[in-house]
Amino acid sequence: MIESLSDSTVYMAYYTVAHYLQSGPFNGSEKGSLDIEAEDMTHEVWDYVFKKGSYPKGTPIPEEKLAKMRHEFEYWYPMNMRVSGKDLIGNHLTFCLFNHMAIWGPEMMPKSMFTNGHVLMDNEKMSKSTGNFLTVEDGIKKYSADAVRIALANAGDTNEFSNFETDVANAAVLKLFQLEEWATVTMAKITDFRTDGETAADRIFAASLDYFIEETDKAMNAMCFRDALKLGFFDLLNTRDAYKNTSKVMRKDLIIRYLQVQAVLMAPIIPHMSEHLWTLSGGKGLCVDASWPAVTGAPKTDYFAGLFIQKFANDLFPAVTKNRQGKKAVEVNTVSVYVAPDYHDWQKGVLGILKTLYNHDSASFPPPDLKAKVKTEVDKLGLDKKLLGTAMGFGMYTVTNMTGPETFEETFPFAQMDILADFVDYFKETLKLTSVEIYDANKDCPDPKKQKGKALPGAPTFSLS
Repeated sequence: MIESLSDSTVYMAYYTVAHYLQSGPFNGSEKGSLDIEAEDMTHEVWDYVFKKGSYPKGTPIPEEKLAKMRHEFEYWYPMNMRVSGKDLIGNHLTFCLFNHMAIWGPEMMPKSMFTNGHVLMDNEKMSKSTGNFLTVEDGIKKYSADAVRIALANAGDTNEFSNFETDVANAAVLKLFQLEEWATVTMAKITDFRTDGETAADRIFAASLDYFIEETDKAMNAMCFRDALKLGFFDLLNTRDAYKNTSKVMRKDLIIRYLQVQAVLMAPIIPHMSEHLWTLSGGKGLCVDASWPAVTGAPKTDYFAGLFIQKFANDLFPAVTKNRQGKKAVEVNTVSVYVAPDYHDWQKGVLGILKTLYNHDSASFPPPDLKAKVKTEVDKLGLDKKLLGTAMGFGMYTVTNMTGPETFEETFPFAQMDILADFVDYFKETLKLTSVEIYDANKDCPDPKKQKGKALPGAPTFSLS
């Protein structure tokens, strides 16, 4: 009796020695580097290579050749990962496990398997008859290889249908052009940039590079390429823009480091642009041969400070613009900022609840029933009914924006008033303001009764005049 899935689920073992047995044509008509005849590969010979069997008597193959094949197999096995489609979970992949166990036992079982769904195009099934169809070759001609790879990385990594979006591919063409143009112009005038001193913007950018190196590495290792693309390409581009916008003069070493980090992080997805950026920035050899960037140990709190400033700017800028426009436009010269330096007691209570839940099972945090669990514990804090909804909102917001276990510490990670003070000149110049005043919302602001309780740690309020 022949089970049809037997050979197709263990041929990965054959991959380890195929180059020794055949070369050239795929049909095996040409012998490989060990010059072995196909008919000499008997059951006993295969048992020697794959099963630590004894050297077969009478075989014309010298033992050193078979020993070389055995070593090759044992070097590569067990396989680290088997990648396939979700439709093969119930047959091919299941039998792969059965047959590996039957032939080799637990020591040679695949270490992991990764499956994915089928590919859609613009949320529709690909079909030649409807015209919703794109070959790899046509995609490269239309969008370029790197833009197609961006759209594929963005398509998704789960067992659900992956969706190749033509809008993403189109947008990627522009993003890549802008990146190349900025890198070329910037490196052409690299001697004009600072070589010493350290500003708050410098510290934030340096810490952000470390953050994206670590987080992109995690995403790549987890085969979450959509996340890796978001972190190592789009988010990193946005961080570069924030540094460019908040710096009077950028620092030379940080610009070069950014370009090289950007190149290496995205080399698996946009190899052509990565090689170009690597060369432009003075990288040695090929980018594909470069090591993953090492982190510098910049304080993670500087990265958090960058998020804080960006969020505050995203709230402030539209507010100033809106007040200056329209029929009821008013002149805005002064911005008064009210900061809550530390958490309120009820916020510390919520953070304590979240920290306990995280420490209980960090691997699967947040749990599916997070909201119910948090509500149960928040009800025990004895808060005023009017504050219960606010507490729940604070908890969910905190989890949504968490960066790690440090998010749940009761002490705010950096001095908000100090970091705002570092960017006062940026706010004044960009928004054409006369002054930016920063107050402790609970102590020395002009109207403490009016402001007390409105500002939250990490979320200052402001007034315009």
